[in-house]
Amino acid sequence: SGNLAVTFSAIADLSSAEHKSRNFGMVGAAFGIGFVLGPFLGGLLSDSSWHPALGYDTPFWAAALLSAVNLWVLQRYFTETLVTPRMSPLHPASGLRQIAKAFGRPELRGLFAVSFLMVFGFNFFTQFIQVYLIKRFDYGQGDIGALFGYLGLWIALTQGLLLRPVSARISPAPILRVSLLLMGLAVMGILLPDQSALVFAVLPLVSLGQGFSSPNLLSLISNKADSSMQGEILGINQSVNSFAQLLPPLIGGFIVAMDIRAPLLVSGSFIVLAWLTFVTNRSYRS
Repeated sequence: SGNLAVTFSAIADLSSAEHKSRNFGMVGAAFGIGFVLGPFLGGLLSDSSWHPALGYDTPFWAAALLSAVNLWVLQRYFTETLVTPRMSPLHPASGLRQIAKAFGRPELRGLFAVSFLMVFGFNFFTQFIQVYLIKRFDYGQGDIGALFGYLGLWIALTQGLLLRPVSARISPAPILRVSLLLMGLAVMGILLPDQSALVFAVLPLVSLGQGFSSPNLLSLISNKADSSMQGEILGINQSVNSFAQLLPPLIGGFIVAMDIRAPLLVSGSFIVLAWLTFVTNRSYRS
C-alpha cells in the first residue's frame, strides 16, 4: 500500500490534470500483466516435475527476489518529484490528523466513499468468484488460473491501449458514470451463463469497467487536492482501499455459506452503490 501511494503521488506530480487518468492507467496495465504472468510463473516454480529444487515455497522466494530488485531500482533511479519538497516532522497522530483533514473536505469525502465501495466490491469478486465457479462448473486449479490470467489480460489491454485515446476525449467524471455501472452489472451478470465457457464472454466487461474506473477515480481524487498534498491524499486513499480489501475475507465465509451466488451479488451491489454515490453527488457532474 505504501509503495502504491508513493507511485501514484509521483505520477500525479509529473502529470498534467488531463493526462493523469491515462498515466495512472499505465500502473493498472502493469498490474494486469502481473495478473497474467504471476499465476503462470507461480505454477511453474511450484512444480517439482520441472526441477527437484522447485516446491511450494519457491514462488515466495521468487517474490522476495523481485521485491529486492524493485528496492534496488528505486534506490538507484527514483528521485524526488516535487519541485520544492515539503518536509514535515513525524508525529504519532499525524496520520489521523491528515485523515480528519481530508474527510473534512466534502468533495474528497465523497470520492473516498466511492473508492471504498468500489474496491470492496471488486475484491469481494476476485476473492470469491472461484468458490462459485468450483461449485457451479466444477472448475479446477488450472481453470481458475486461466480465468484470472484472462481477467488480467483484459485489464492490461483496457488500461494500456483503450484508456489513453478515451481519456484524451472524455474527462474522468463521465467515464466513471458509465464504467462503475458497467462493472457492477457485469459482476452480477456472471451468474447468468449456464455454461462455463460463457463466463469468459462476460469477464471482459468486468475488466473494462474496472480498467476505466480505477485510474479515472484516482485522477479525480488527485485533481481535488493541492499539489503539495498529493502524497497525503493518495496515501489516505490507499489506506481506505487497504481497509476495503481487509473486509471481504472476514465476512465472505459467512456470506458464501448462505448461497454460492451471494458473494457475486454482494460484490456487484457494492459496486453499483459506488456508482450511485458518485452520480448523486453534484460535485462530480462535469
